Amino acid sequence: MKRLVVALCVGVAALLPFATAQAQTMVVSTLEDKDPVTEMAEKVMAEAYRRLGMKMEVQEFPGERALQTANDGKVDGELYRKGDIAETFTHLIKIPVVISSADFVVFVKDSSISAYDWNSLLPYRVGYKRGVKSVEMNLVKGTKSEPVSSTDQAFKKLEAGRNDVVISPKITGLVLLSQLGITGVTALDPPLLSIQLFHYLHEKHKTLVPKLTATLQQMEKEGLIRDLHKQVELAAVLRAK
Repeated sequence: MKRLVVALCVGVAALLPFATAQAQTMVVSTLEDKDPVTEMAEKVMAEAYRRLGMKMEVQEFPGERALQTANDGKVDGELYRKGDIAETFTHLIKIPVVISSADFVVFVKDSSISAYDWNSLLPYRVGYKRGVKSVEMNLVKGTKSEPVSSTDQAFKKLEAGRNDVVISPKITGLVLLSQLGITGVTALDPPLLSIQLFHYLHEKHKTLVPKLTATLQQMEKEGLIRDLHKQVELAAVLRAK
């Protein structure tokens, strides 16, 4: 699936430097199953590229294919991932400004389940979205993992009693439970994992890294990244009601 993401401009003046030229489109990969965490990253990066006179197109891929496609240079980069992913996918360069974040929590239907760390998940069938490295790389050996292609599938399996817990970003899970009409599921606190997320470029665009970094730093200084996050969070809370 492809989608062209264009930032909304504040005032006509913002468009003038690029009005006479065809904007370059940067194609970036991400996982399927768009959620609030992805929306945050899209809004931030669409605005960053706009400031550089560029557009951004997001292509969705299942599982690890998103990362592999970016690492192979078949697209221009990866929309967002955790901070150490370039240690494994070595052709990707991290832009060192946080563009999104996620609190991964355990969702349960059985109120007797207590999961407070990764080891405590060992007795349970654990559902999660396939390809989410923050989960896959932290599961303890021997965990009965039940990866599926989308988070909503994981919650449907939880409702049907085919897994015992689901690991998901908290805001994503709350929105999905509301949309699916699933009740009686609780998010446990504290989170298993809180992570910061970063944009990645393929090394063929290494000359763009300083400019994109400086642009994101300026947006951070303006408070715009924080404000975009709040917009997405508010919309997600309203959808979850």
